[in-house]
Amino acid sequence: MFGNGKVFVSHTHEDNQLCEPLLAALDAWQLDYWFDVAQLSAGQEFPEHIQQAIRERDILLRICTPAANRSVWLEREAAMARVLRSARPRNRMVVNLVLAPGYDTTGDAHDDLVIDATRQTEAEWLRALRITLGIPSRARQVSRRAVIGLGVTSLVALSATAYAGKLLFAPDVAQAHSVPTVHNPTPTPQSGVAHLRWVYRSGYDAFQTTSLAVSGASVYALIGNSGLPEVLSLTAQDGTLRWQHEYGFTGYAAPTISGDILYAIGYDFKAGATYLFAFATSDGSERWRTPLETDATNTSAADYVSSVTTAGNLVLVRYKNVVVAADRATGTIQWWQGLPIDDSTNAFYHGVAAPIYASNTVYACGVDGGVRALRSSTGAEIWSTPVTNKRITATPALAGGVLYFGADDGYAYALDATSGALRWRQPMTLDQNLSFVASQPIVASSVVYIGGGSLTGVTTGTVTGDATDLGDAFFALDSATGRVVWRINPSRQRYNADSTYLRKGIQCTPVLSGDGSTIYVTGGISTNSGLYREALYALSTTDGSVRWSYEVPGGDEYPSSPVAQDGMLFWASSEGAIYAMAM
Repeated sequence: MFGNGKVFVSHTHEDNQLCEPLLAALDAWQLDYWFDVAQLSAGQEFPEHIQQAIRERDILLRICTPAANRSVWLEREAAMARVLRSARPRNRMVVNLVLAPGYDTTGDAHDDLVIDATRQTEAEWLRALRITLGIPSRARQVSRRAVIGLGVTSLVALSATAYAGKLLFAPDVAQAHSVPTVHNPTPTPQSGVAHLRWVYRSGYDAFQTTSLAVSGASVYALIGNSGLPEVLSLTAQDGTLRWQHEYGFTGYAAPTISGDILYAIGYDFKAGATYLFAFATSDGSERWRTPLETDATNTSAADYVSSVTTAGNLVLVRYKNVVVAADRATGTIQWWQGLPIDDSTNAFYHGVAAPIYASNTVYACGVDGGVRALRSSTGAEIWSTPVTNKRITATPALAGGVLYFGADDGYAYALDATSGALRWRQPMTLDQNLSFVASQPIVASSVVYIGGGSLTGVTTGTVTGDATDLGDAFFALDSATGRVVWRINPSRQRYNADSTYLRKGIQCTPVLSGDGSTIYVTGGISTNSGLYREALYALSTTDGSVRWSYEVPGGDEYPSSPVAQDGMLFWASSEGAIYAMAM
């Protein structure tokens, strides 16, 4: 990191909204930065607390726009930073970040660094900025949101601005002149910002899939980066790193915690094989591993696995079209049962459903569109029901003797768990040509909550007709009949008028609040320019309306499913950042 790693963002008040992507990146990189939301008039003296902030920060990041050319304050801040740089040229930096066309560079110093964002995509100029600031790609830091030098009124106003990060204002809160006046924010507020408790950033400079589990006072994560994938554990209270290990395998399915063991499945790049793993939750040490396939050329195997299900003395897992039962203590395989597959060469291209267990029976959904019940002791088939000619890739839910699940044909289904007989089916899309994907449902108070939508994404402006076809959709269905109680497209409330946003289907397993009033889901959004966003939505169980949401930078994968413990919600973006939020 260049200099002392501290940044002063020099900008005009009218450019606040332009700064949103920058502030999101600075927050994701866990930088100590100053972003003053006060609007200063040209007749004021140069405030001492601003001068002090510039002295304390080795990097001045100037937001260059036509409005900046008219600002006396940007001129004064840049002049002071350049004087400081002349005394310590190796430790001081001025970066001119051009965010709008029409900026006049006449008054800029020749040794200022320039990043012209008007000629690059957002992803490109953010990467250029990261490299310029010398941010290491493997830096691991735990951030706690800190707002220093603000009174209660100012803090409330700041919380509404969606400026996530460590905003430092005055060093001495006792002096009234050092507390800036916080004006009504220009950006659209993030309603969920008050729920954020901590962020842990893995530091990978690549997109990946991160999946989570929570147990007791700890959060566990699998980071499925193809370079140095790892397993780690954080304290749930404040995100402090407990332990981490780079085992060299990648797995996209969520880990499973049972007792003092973490179970996971993934492809080991060093060994060239897919394994079922068991790790100690106390320190991450490996207890055992069992090979499921030893094909060194099959590096896509991580896509073909499910999460692990515990069943008495067994652990159950799906690998491709095979259900495997292994001894829970040793990993020794007890039985396996092959399931039919379709004729597609990409039969497993967006995952496989995990087996579920109840009353000595294992239930497995297949990519051939069938559902089977197996004896947990031997794997022998009890019954088999052909349901659809499309894949069933989402794990089912079992409640009240009924199996509930969604299929890639755009329907939700309910089967009798004893006989396999169809109870009902309910369409979740009117467009049968849509590349549909369904999420794992949950059932509570006679309602089935299930997500779905487009696998590849749907742009707002290109789809007409039923709202459920607009990329992401979430449903509440009557568990007895399949009747739609309510349905919603969470992203529409934020991006309804913007046809450049591409909404991806909701693939997460939802989480219900303890009082049953709120259900939480995650979803992905992207733009035609390649900019990715991911969000957590808190939905009312009464009508599906969005109570609050929190949006973060994302990658080209999907955010993790949320997991909950003791009133806290944990989820991860596909950029490897883990977020803790109060429910």
